[in-house]
Amino acid sequence: MCPARPECELPSEVFYSNENAEKYTNNSRINKIQYELANRCIDLLELTPDAIENGKILDIGCGSGISGDALSELGVAWTGIDNSADMIELCKQRHMANPKADFVLADIGAKQDFEPGSYAGAISVSCIQWLCHSFQSDHNPRTRIRVFFQWLYDVLSTDARAVLQFYPSDDNQVALIGKAAASVGFSTFFYVDNPDSKKNKKLFLICTFGRPTDPDSVIASALSEMNSTEHGRKLKNGKKGAQSRKQWVLNKKERQRSLGKVIKNDSKYTARKRKDKF
Repeated sequence: MCPARPECELPSEVFYSNENAEKYTNNSRINKIQYELANRCIDLLELTPDAIENGKILDIGCGSGISGDALSELGVAWTGIDNSADMIELCKQRHMANPKADFVLADIGAKQDFEPGSYAGAISVSCIQWLCHSFQSDHNPRTRIRVFFQWLYDVLSTDARAVLQFYPSDDNQVALIGKAAASVGFSTFFYVDNPDSKKNKKLFLICTFGRPTDPDSVIASALSEMNSTEHGRKLKNGKKGAQSRKQWVLNKKERQRSLGKVIKNDSKYTARKRKDKF
């Protein structure tokens, strides 16, 4: 049974229209979570300085542009795609001063006409689980998910990767999405942040180019990890576990320095949480 989630109630273009789009955009908690998840996706992209300087990133399910804040802060050019006209309009307003951002109103479950190999990476925050649900008689989730991964495979350059954070309703959705990604040629693995926390557990699908992986073993590993009590365990040989808050901040500062930005020196106070003020 589907949990009480927006994707179980209405199509995204209907749910995130008018008033709901405004509420979502003005919710400070949502802004914080989505911004942090976008930065986590960017970290997992492992972009080179050249990709940041000369490449372009695709933001899938860009919504009102919260994840775009993280991309704009990085200084990389990006394209936001979403099927909610109201969300796209809010995204345009939010980033109208950024000449490196452009926006596409489109259904990610349908074929797209982006130029092949034109993107240096792709991120998605809390979006692709919508593809697992059908609200029209001619919408088959299995078909739409495969179509999505096929056009995503086509638009990425061969040295790029996609990092897709999503909230599966159950194990079947993890399997459905993982197998669809592998079926179009991606080398895939799942990455779990905070596997020991029921509330803060986050699942990422990372798609790269290279030797195709066995989807069954990758999915089995992910499902095992999702139910694990060990924090930051590996999902694939050689892949690092979840970063600490301090390491995340240090990596971000180093990335900004590589772009020539003036960043404060590191100290023993770096990434320390400030005391609450009364």
